[in-house]
Amino acid sequence: MIRRSTADGSDWLLIHQVDHARLSAGFAACWQAMVDFGSWQDREALLAAILHHDDGWRECDLQSNGDPESGAPRAFNEMAIAESNAIWTESILSAAAMGPLTAYIVAQHFLRMRQLFTPEDTSDSTCKFVERFEAESERWLRRWTFERGKAEPDRALADLAVDYLQFFDKLSLLLCLNRMAVQLSQPSGPDLELVQTDESVYSIVPWPLTVVEITLAVPALRIPATKYSSAKQMKQAAVDHELVWKFRACE
Repeated sequence: MIRRSTADGSDWLLIHQVDHARLSAGFAACWQAMVDFGSWQDREALLAAILHHDDGWRECDLQSNGDPESGAPRAFNEMAIAESNAIWTESILSAAAMGPLTAYIVAQHFLRMRQLFTPEDTSDSTCKFVERFEAESERWLRRWTFERGKAEPDRALADLAVDYLQFFDKLSLLLCLNRMAVQLSQPSGPDLELVQTDESVYSIVPWPLTVVEITLAVPALRIPATKYSSAKQMKQAAVDHELVWKFRACE
């Protein structure tokens, strides 16, 4: 779950990970640099990975309890390592049902995340997670290569796909956390700037989409920023909310 404070700090906005992933996919589907990514099958596999990379969070987000000390709804980056490894495993296994390239992309995404956030962690949970999915990634890469009728894997293309997943994941996360006016380095092409051009209108400079305007939205829950003793209490306090972004090419 993604948790952010409202402007006045009185409430929290809670966004489920699967909805955040859907926002990522909304951008990816009309991203100009993605148009010529590999074959159409490769592009579809990448889009599936972007859309479904957080599917393992579905049940966790629906049953989330507050942090035992702060009473706040737990955000994705506040989970215990063993718990996040289990959730990431569910995401990877879900992706595996969609094909070998999709599985490879999602597995490599989380392996990179584990190395980025906890490079010194040598817990049994993490060692098993890394060992398992490093081996599985190679198996999925070989299977994808076989299905393409190739003798050698196109590792560069597969890893570029992982770069794209991580790029769109970051772009969506910045929006969900309301962090605008930032620069982004995309996997291929010029660096980009995420800017607000009007009260409810945003842009990306230089414009990277295949359309001149797009509106994207995610459902959220709005909940008073206070201490909660149970998931039931949080659900009773929450009201439905929606976050909407209109993006338009600068004239």
